[in-house]
Amino acid sequence: MRKLILFLIFLLLNSCESSLFAGADVSGYLDSSAENSKFDFISGIDIDKEGNLYIADLGNNVIRKITPEGKVSTFAGTGKKGNKVGKKEDAEFNFPTDIEFDNEENLYIADELNNKVKKISKDGIVSEINFPEKDKLYHPRQIFFSNENKFYIFFEGGFYEILPDLKLENMPITIPYISKISLNKKTNEFYFISSENVTGIYFILKLTKRDINGEIQEITEKYKKSPYPDSELYSIAFDNEGSMYISYSNGCISKTSKDGKFIRNYSTAHFQILFSSNPIRIGKDNTQRMVIDNKRKILYYANLTSIYKINIK
Repeated sequence: MRKLILFLIFLLLNSCESSLFAGADVSGYLDSSAENSKFDFISGIDIDKEGNLYIADLGNNVIRKITPEGKVSTFAGTGKKGNKVGKKEDAEFNFPTDIEFDNEENLYIADELNNKVKKISKDGIVSEINFPEKDKLYHPRQIFFSNENKFYIFFEGGFYEILPDLKLENMPITIPYISKISLNKKTNEFYFISSENVTGIYFILKLTKRDINGEIQEITEKYKKSPYPDSELYSIAFDNEGSMYISYSNGCISKTSKDGKFIRNYSTAHFQILFSSNPIRIGKDNTQRMVIDNKRKILYYANLTSIYKINIK
């Protein structure tokens, strides 16, 4: 029996197509080389044009930066919980849940427990976005920018497009219990994972241009079944060709073409040997945040304390 278990472990380890890029199995706060760095609750991830990764390190209340060579540093925040703007090294956040670059390389932060959305300019200044309808700013969860630099925010209380005057335009969707949203920038379609249908189903919302009166011309909703109907959906990401990557609770990431045809799977199985009551644990919750470096053809995905990478050439 022992030989069989060891053989199965060998097969899984050698079939894994991903490798550890940064972080560790244990939480912490350490800026260092990738293999020595530590994070505490990775909640958001994005990438700039040079291939640097940016991490919303929620547990440490900071934004981290990882170069393509694997050097980890603190990009913004002191690590102290608070609500302070100004120079990025002096800024304070409270539960930074998500981050997203706009088309001008400004970094936006969903500062959830401060009920704020903040911006880090290219010259390193943190400021608050002063929305006129502050009463609707309840727990911002995710931020999106389209290829046309249209601005969208998912709050606990709704999903909004941010108009040029910073007013919030409610997006009238009927999808229940939204747990995760992804934007296909090539098609301007939003993809929703609903916690009411955690196994095998995701929803698609098609947004079209506004008419001359500012009204949305068309919103259509549909749902699709994933290749693994019995596995929980974790996250969805897109490359610049419109291909879709979906991560699942079974340790796989599937790739489908822009017209919905299945292409292939990537294995993300990771074993963690722990000296505890559960000595061998298959990495769970390990694909909930994904981003793609289209220039280098690398998919990065993160669990709570580590970032992994897959070559998708």
